[in-house]
Amino acid sequence: MFRTQAIPKSNQLKAIVCAVAHWARSLTDVAPPYYTCEGDLTAKKMTADGESAIQVNGAWLTVDEATYGILSVGDHLRVRYTRRARSISIDKLV
Repeated sequence: MFRTQAIPKSNQLKAIVCAVAHWARSLTDVAPPYYTCEGDLTAKKMTADGESAIQVNGAWLTVDEATYGILSVGDHLRVRYTRRARSISIDKLV
């Protein structure tokens, strides 16, 4: 027979606090104000954890893989992004 052990209350509380903190960080990231950056795309890189990032006007911004593949170094862009540097919209300027 298997015995199940009860999870100590301190671990349960810690898990709840971590979940609430994660939820709060997620909400504050998507809430305004949003920032705008305009300039040339100077660099692209894949981070160690598999995220795609671009550098525009000195700011490193996270983008999705499809956008990463479409953009090329030298493009003149206007990027709207969140507090945690995740891109919301990217416009190519001519």
